[in-house]
Amino acid sequence: SQASDECESERAEIEVVVKAKPEATIASTADSYCGESSAVKLSLSSDVDLTSATYSWKKDAAETATTSAVTNAEAGEYTCVVTLDGCSYMTEAKTITQNESPAYTISGDGSYCPESESKTPVVITFTAGKAPFTFTENVTGANTSTENTFTIINPSGGVYKLTSLTDDNGCEMTATAA
Repeated sequence: SQASDECESERAEIEVVVKAKPEATIASTADSYCGESSAVKLSLSSDVDLTSATYSWKKDAAETATTSAVTNAEAGEYTCVVTLDGCSYMTEAKTITQNESPAYTISGDGSYCPESESKTPVVITFTAGKAPFTFTENVTGANTSTENTFTIINPSGGVYKLTSLTDDNGCEMTATAA
């Protein structure tokens, strides 16, 4: 109100509403995935109710989704602009990584007499994936290699192949006869 020479104007009031800032962080079911198919899901975690918010997800700065979550998120850097009641917030970036599925080659075959001192070693070369590798080979059993090659010196008779292979990223190969 205002007063002047004993005259006073009517009192007025206004209401100021401070809207909630839609701060959020990107949550993911995993930070990486193996091979070609991603099952990673990105969603938002917030202390604010985002039920009526709108979303603008970007992957590597390109628009990728306008939903509250991203499923099967492929490798890249993700951000999301959340808008609620006219207020917007951009999340910190979240990076999803694609890891190669481990793979291998195997070499070193031959025929030997039992008393032979000169045998060709069996060499397993890991051609994809991240060391150390944990694997099962059908003649020698379970093994671990911290290098990209594993050598079986003085091999005994049999057909050498891996029946399982897992790398340091937790990625697994499909059992194959290489």
